[in-house]
Amino acid sequence: MNRVDRHFLTQDRLQGAATFGFLVRFQGAAPSCEELQDLVAVRLAPLARLRCRFDGRRWVVRERLDPTEHVGIHATTSESDTAATLLGERLDPPWRLDLLTGYADGEFALLFRSHHALLDGVAASLVLRHLLGEGEPHPDWSREPATVSQPANRTHLTGLLTALAERPGRGLPFNGPHGPGRHLAVVRVPRRLLDTARTRPETLNDVYLAAVAGAVRRMGRTQGPHFVMVPVNLRTAGTAHVLGNQLAMIRVRLPLNVSLPKGRLATVHARTARAKRLSQARGLALLTQATAAMGVAGQVALMRTIWMPLMSNIVCSNVPIPTEPLALAGRPVTDIVGATILQPPHGICMMLHGYGDTVTISVVSDAQRAQFADKFANELQQELHDLAL
Repeated sequence: MNRVDRHFLTQDRLQGAATFGFLVRFQGAAPSCEELQDLVAVRLAPLARLRCRFDGRRWVVRERLDPTEHVGIHATTSESDTAATLLGERLDPPWRLDLLTGYADGEFALLFRSHHALLDGVAASLVLRHLLGEGEPHPDWSREPATVSQPANRTHLTGLLTALAERPGRGLPFNGPHGPGRHLAVVRVPRRLLDTARTRPETLNDVYLAAVAGAVRRMGRTQGPHFVMVPVNLRTAGTAHVLGNQLAMIRVRLPLNVSLPKGRLATVHARTARAKRLSQARGLALLTQATAAMGVAGQVALMRTIWMPLMSNIVCSNVPIPTEPLALAGRPVTDIVGATILQPPHGICMMLHGYGDTVTISVVSDAQRAQFADKFANELQQELHDLAL
């Protein structure tokens, strides 16, 4: 168990469910619960990470996986509303596969939920793609779960200092303690629209963050400073297959004072490129490791610091979009929406994902901020279109 795992276990216990997931829609007749359990037994049971349970101190790998503990079925009139409700629940066992049926003819959905202590977004996507794909599991997946870390160096320390050196941020209207319930608003745009918006070396993530800045401006905030925390995948070419938590954060100041969409995109790109050049993610990972070594008190202090408005206002996750066709026993996937955990002081959190030619961006909020999340999603969609002009 690494220290990021422990961070999310503490967060789940003290600040609310550390549950995230992927909502996958399919074309065709829904499978039975037994068919889904059989698929899990064949495709997922061999993965050691998915047989893990937390014993209070560490992960313990069970010899076998019981699919009936992980697979459930829900009849619903709204797969999105049911997914949002389920994402607000704590998980035991630490991952679930929920079959959602009855909301439309010739369509059904799966919600793959994971405790963030068990998997990060990239790892969960790897698991989901293995479940619905045709490839063989990586040889390492059948062994004891590995943790991969890199020793700290002077560059990483510089990255930490640059992340903390930015002047303190200010709160946004949606920042504050969250209440009960979850709401899920979704933006869907063609992938070609985002590709049109950028020029190299600008990235898809730069377009995403520039659109977030524009949406905040559209909500009436043109001054700051306001910041987003952006999870960064720490896997290398040699560790791309590793399951578990291999992530850190970069802190990006939103260019709210820049009036033109293309200008905001250029500014975002310059700031993310600088964060990468200075190894800011590795630097902030040092902070996570140091506070985790201090026990629960250190982890709580870190959570209260990095998620409060003076450090960040929104988490903007980005999980790579699958490029291969996915299906469940011949029933093709039509859409995938990723949904990240809701950090208590933020009020809303976001994830970019998608499938095929469609990019999806989820906006997760609590129930009392549902109208705000819907409005923010609408503004975000308009901003993405403006960036492509």
